[in-house]
Amino acid sequence: MILSDKDIKRLLQEGKIKVEPIENPEVQIQPSGIDLRLGNEFRIFKTSSTTIIDTKTPSDGYTDVIRIEDDKPFIIHPGDFVLGTTKEYI
Repeated sequence: MILSDKDIKRLLQEGKIKVEPIENPEVQIQPSGIDLRLGNEFRIFKTSSTTIIDTKTPSDGYTDVIRIEDDKPFIIHPGDFVLGTTKEYI
């Protein structure tokens, strides 16, 4: 379902959907969605040590967790696959 910005604001106010924290609703709430901000934790896959990832087996050792400070950059190079957290909880 796609909601308009008016619907998103109304549902947030009614408590039917929850996104926290929204620091700047006028900027983050867009015509058909909410802009989320990247958090400080990223999970990088170890592609050089694993040829395939089998979802039926435990995934320990497939990734490394990287935590960065707020004022530091995190660079994702072309072809890299990275999972990241958001500052908001939905």
